[in-house]
Amino acid sequence: MKQSYYKMFKHVALMMKRLPVKNRAIEYRCYLTTNAKTYQPSWEDEFSRLDLLNPWSNRDLVSFPAEHIILDKTTRHVVQLLQELRSFRSSNSTHMVDRATTKRCNRALENLDIGSAKAAIHGQAARAYEILEGMEALEEVSSDFITIPHPTAETYRLVLRNFAKDPEGNPLDAAAVVKRMEQRYKNFTHFEMMPTITHWNDVLRAWAVNTQKALEEDRAYNAANLLQQLKVKRLVDSSSYSHTLKSCLVSCSPSSSKRARALGLEIGNKVFNDYKVQVKNKTIEADSFPYSLYLQICRYLPDTKRRHKLALSAYDDGCERGVINNYVLDSLSKALSPAVYQKRMDTVWDSSRSNKNTAAHLFQRLPTSVTQNASVRKESGW
Repeated sequence: MKQSYYKMFKHVALMMKRLPVKNRAIEYRCYLTTNAKTYQPSWEDEFSRLDLLNPWSNRDLVSFPAEHIILDKTTRHVVQLLQELRSFRSSNSTHMVDRATTKRCNRALENLDIGSAKAAIHGQAARAYEILEGMEALEEVSSDFITIPHPTAETYRLVLRNFAKDPEGNPLDAAAVVKRMEQRYKNFTHFEMMPTITHWNDVLRAWAVNTQKALEEDRAYNAANLLQQLKVKRLVDSSSYSHTLKSCLVSCSPSSSKRARALGLEIGNKVFNDYKVQVKNKTIEADSFPYSLYLQICRYLPDTKRRHKLALSAYDDGCERGVINNYVLDSLSKALSPAVYQKRMDTVWDSSRSNKNTAAHLFQRLPTSVTQNASVRKESGW
């Protein structure tokens, strides 16, 4: 009798992956009562069907499980599945990896990432974070008849990608995600969990895109402080400096507080000077976008003489490195007065046709020596 009872519950656990998305808790109780084997659609079938819809529309949004986090249908289904798996628990058993459920979770995270490229997704980072916490919470559960969907390195990467695109996400939570990766790497010898430059760059980018007023004043400082910590660990590249400079640039905007603007200008200047030292020492490779972003920061300097001096110095250094592209030229034109800009571009300036002196036209006429190492991807590519 005991053995048949165990088999029935084991079969129920397996059937949980094949129950329809709606009313699974009710159907589960009915199954225990009637022992009816009537459920054919699998979770993979259901997720494939949902992919045909717009998973990020405002339809069918509910506050689940936390009232302050609005979850779309797909994310809610994943979190609900994780919570139901957690409800089946017993002691004295070993964990097995449920790769199918892990794959479904990663698919939901990937859809969040892809969907944000088409339209802004409210609470994107919070949704991704909720899925990750559901998976991590399951690891504390022991069960003798279900397998556990462990978060993989891909899971953490996708969560960080969502933080890097969400203006409402908390960069401190993104940093905590990477810290948890480090902990798993140290405690469980999961070598694939060792954080890389890419993971930390997503955290720096989270600071760059963040628009929360509560984090406004310390945005530039926190990004630069993290950059310095990563530099000690040799986990920085040119993109790391680009994201940090973007954080300083956002802080310099007129809508920011006076303190935030002052810190953005001061820290941005120090970060760029440090970047030039790293390039000179060949620690990292020179890239166009740190120069473009720094020239945009110079635009907000109130002292005209100092603004011209720093902007021209940065441009000359960029010419020496051969990283001048049309974005750098456009940023330079906004940092300098029209007369100073025309004088500096005198060798390629066409006085007879003013409409042929845009950044794109001037870039085409620049000598190869100053553009040979320029980045040609879109500005958002970094």
